[in-house]
Amino acid sequence: MERRDRGEAVPLLRDGRRGRTARGVDLRGHRRPATFEKAGRGGRSRRSARVTTSEARASRAGACRLISFRAAVAREASITSSSSRRPPEAISVAVPRIDRIHDLLAAISLDEFDPASDLLPIDHDDRFAALEETINLFARQLDATVREHRETIRQLEASRGALAEQLATVERQRAAIRELSTPVVELWDDILALPVIGLLDAARADEMTSELLERIVTSRARCVIIDVTGVELIDTSTAGHFLRLIAATRLVGALCVITGIRPKIAQTMSQLGIDLSGARTLATLKEGLQACFAHLGRGAAPVRANGPGGALR
Repeated sequence: MERRDRGEAVPLLRDGRRGRTARGVDLRGHRRPATFEKAGRGGRSRRSARVTTSEARASRAGACRLISFRAAVAREASITSSSSRRPPEAISVAVPRIDRIHDLLAAISLDEFDPASDLLPIDHDDRFAALEETINLFARQLDATVREHRETIRQLEASRGALAEQLATVERQRAAIRELSTPVVELWDDILALPVIGLLDAARADEMTSELLERIVTSRARCVIIDVTGVELIDTSTAGHFLRLIAATRLVGALCVITGIRPKIAQTMSQLGIDLSGARTLATLKEGLQACFAHLGRGAAPVRANGPGGALR
């Protein structure tokens, strides 16, 4: 459809709106940046022409900047690609210089490196000399580290030796203390004495029982005197150890006599209900020795004439 407007043919769109035929805007609403119609009434066409011109300039400037940026990126990529494809620079090196490096590394690996004689001589002024200097620096630092580690190991070995010696000394002292804590003394033929001093715990009671039974068997003793004069405190646990010791002595066929029970300890044992009826208890070690002689049928203990150095009678 067409309508007449001011002597011009104006095409109409399907919905009845007019389509402007000005060269600035076509029927579909797109701007035409090239040409503009002359100014009509009120100067509207002139103002739209100025706006369209500024937008076109801005668009052209942005397009130019984008093209410049893409060109710069392309040049950078071309330079990078050409440099990456460039073959590495070759350096001519004499074979003896490479052999010296081989000998140095072999000496380091075999632990035969000597900084005074095995370092590489720097007698050239080229890029390979920098590599030789770096290898020398590495060799010196490695040698210093190895020396420090060897010194540390030597000190540790010395400390371990000293510690082993101390442990051996402690073990010898422990064995001596153990022997002193369980001194089984042979008073007479067939008579052994076991003086108990201090506290009696489970470990000490076991050692004491083992030592006493072994001595009874080896010496064929028939009487054992257990003197508790040095015991200042007794409880249920200690009394139990004594009862087991007495029972073990009787099982191997020896008479067990307990001497030296203090009144305080006797009272404590009575309060605790400890029964020592399985063993004979006497006041002193002398009375215990006399009881052993009576058990053996030897009468009174023999005495020496004229003092300690006299003959027995």
